[in-house]
Amino acid sequence: MKLASNREEELLLELLPSVANGFLRRRRTEEFEAKQAEAAQKAQAEVKPEEPQEPITGETLVAPMGGRIIEINVKPGDKVKKGQVLLVYEAMKMENDVTAEKDEVVKRVFVKVDQVVGTDAVLIEFE
Repeated sequence: MKLASNREEELLLELLPSVANGFLRRRRTEEFEAKQAEAAQKAQAEVKPEEPQEPITGETLVAPMGGRIIEINVKPGDKVKKGQVLLVYEAMKMENDVTAEKDEVVKRVFVKVDQVVGTDAVLIEFE
């Protein structure tokens, strides 16, 4: 990788090699990372067109604290009973079962396995 990309940077390397070397290496690294991030954003935007989201109208189940989804035991249309385990997530190095508070029907599931969610993130919507 060439450190100097223009005449000013070449002069800087000649006059102050010890300072310019570290400075220009950081600059090239930042430029490379910015290009990588931009390319990743473009690829993600091309792959996933935005779908219109219908508003949440039913009761919801939210994450009591941030964590990672480990297992999902329901799908849209499922009838769940009070106390049934809907999903399992890991928070603070512990697996937590999230159970139904009452008998309901699942309308939508907003999470996937291995997804990281924050506190109060909507996990499931009921009819």
